[in-house]
Amino acid sequence: MEFVRIKKTELEAYKKEIKDLRKKNASLKKKVKLLKAELEKLKLELEEMKMIVFKKRTKKDEDEKSKQKPKSKNKRKPSNRDKKTYKREIPKEEDITSEKDHKIDNCPECWKKLKRKITITFYEEDIIVWDKKKTWNIIKNNVEKGYCNNCKKWYSAISVPSTKVILGPIVKIYIVYLNILLRLSYKQIQDVLRDTYKFKISDWEIAKILDNSSRKLKWEFEKIKLRLREDKWIHLDETSWWNKYLWTGCWVNWTDVVYLANRSRWKENAKEILWYFNWTRITDWYWVYINLRWDCQLCWAHPHRKIKDLSNSSKLSKKKKKHCKKEFKYFSEIYSKLRSYLKEEFDINKRKIQKKELITEILNFAKINDNDPEKLKSIKKSFERRLPEWFTCMDYDKIPCDNNKAERMLRHFVIKRKISFWNKTDKWAKAFEINASVFMSYWGKYKDNFFENIFPLYL
Repeated sequence: MEFVRIKKTELEAYKKEIKDLRKKNASLKKKVKLLKAELEKLKLELEEMKMIVFKKRTKKDEDEKSKQKPKSKNKRKPSNRDKKTYKREIPKEEDITSEKDHKIDNCPECWKKLKRKITITFYEEDIIVWDKKKTWNIIKNNVEKGYCNNCKKWYSAISVPSTKVILGPIVKIYIVYLNILLRLSYKQIQDVLRDTYKFKISDWEIAKILDNSSRKLKWEFEKIKLRLREDKWIHLDETSWWNKYLWTGCWVNWTDVVYLANRSRWKENAKEILWYFNWTRITDWYWVYINLRWDCQLCWAHPHRKIKDLSNSSKLSKKKKKHCKKEFKYFSEIYSKLRSYLKEEFDINKRKIQKKELITEILNFAKINDNDPEKLKSIKKSFERRLPEWFTCMDYDKIPCDNNKAERMLRHFVIKRKISFWNKTDKWAKAFEINASVFMSYWGKYKDNFFENIFPLYL
């Protein structure tokens, strides 16, 4: 075996080269780790975007999911339903509008007289849509008008409109109902009125009706805000609307709701909904809500949904996905326990003990693990950073731990946004927010007799 003599200077050069390579290797490893984390984050964001745009996972993702999750053999048993639930209720006597007698005396084949006859009663419920005489009410008004020689003025029995033909109050309310509550576009409103009532109306007339409706309902819109002073807790949320946002504020113990359309995402709009009252807010993680005065309750449904999506994601490695499933299970248990505590009768001393227990569990959940994706890390950090805001609901009676009510109130107009777009000008945005606030509030309050209660506001 031959030994090669190496000069001291060459040895030092090799040592230095090895040291530099090790540094470079460590630096590259660090870069690779960061790039992997960034790639994972981008994959998850892309998956989220696919869910938003296509409302479902791609076929490849579904195939991967079906491979990983075997089909359950235990099929869900259908619940036992009463036979009455499959039938309509028999109408009351006072609701019957007409009665018909169908008699038979002879056999239709041999024409002999029938014996042992009995009477069977059934009811037919229907609506009238094509009979113009019964659904289209046209009133000819003959108004007397006279001149007073003393006052030098003309007087009429009732006020006479500037045009020869006007629309009645019922069809106007119905048009606002179709636009706001049924979320129909102008074209769809025209189709409904034409097909059901043979009633023709133009886009300009619909726009004018909506504008006039907002003028008449403005006072009620302000009264809704004033009426809600009694409540101390409010749900806040917003969604995109045109190139700005639609804000909503709905109260926990009331059906009333306030909308603000075509507003920026700045904190002054949140203050306008809150006014100057000392309300506790139930919100998502948007910094504007958190940094306002008074107490804030952050929504637990948001992290629960995000961790669930991570546990079902096909973009994570098997190891990380398994870890996310474990974390989701643990978080779900804490969330379930919190909701069960909130259903119990309020006792401040008992709540303090329960709150301490939940804080210990959530801090244990919030410990960062090497297998945590970046998204899960950010959720865990938010619990550490904003711990008091997550448990405000434990300090008061009847405060929910999620912002689902505001989400539902916004979802109604998210669907409308897809059907009939939004309000491009501030004038129509103002009209929309008044009509939407009053109609949605009354719709929630008077489900069975909505029109009877909304009609007096127009008189």
